[in-house]
Amino acid sequence: MTACVLGFVHASWSAVVERLSVEDLARGADAIVVARVVATSAAWNEARTKIYTFTTLEVSDALKGDPARRVVVKELGGALGDIALEASGTPRFSVGEEVLVFLRRDSEGAYRTRGLAQGKMRLLREPDTGRTYSQADVSGLVWAETAGGRELRPANQPSPQTNARRVYLDELKERIRASAR
Repeated sequence: MTACVLGFVHASWSAVVERLSVEDLARGADAIVVARVVATSAAWNEARTKIYTFTTLEVSDALKGDPARRVVVKELGGALGDIALEASGTPRFSVGEEVLVFLRRDSEGAYRTRGLAQGKMRLLREPDTGRTYSQADVSGLVWAETAGGRELRPANQPSPQTNARRVYLDELKERIRASAR
């Protein structure tokens, strides 16, 4: 009797990043907003070598900075027709979702999410209490650990898919305001 073993390899890409606390995200952000996603679209860069996704947010509360009532967030990756570019670790936005987003301006003045997917938290409501809490999706990220305070190296564990404990929006706002001064 002959045994045949077939192996399948699934390629998985991750961005290796320094894990940032809410306070770190707040200190490094140019703007922090609570908003609703109202539109997303993708476009080529001028050289037609990269696809970017542009997400329009309708701001309901600015926790830092002085953003407009509507802001556009530019992230690497997206799909145009049958061509797609996926950038590991970038946040994904869905029209209609409520979010808390830490934003920084890039060299061209466009808003980008600080800390990749760490800088976007989906906001949900508890059905029984109505309290708003955050849910992070950091899939596609691998935490890096500081070795000797100078270099980053991959952590042994991939990043968690969601927050380990429920963090309420009012608590997040207090932490952000205390550290973003």
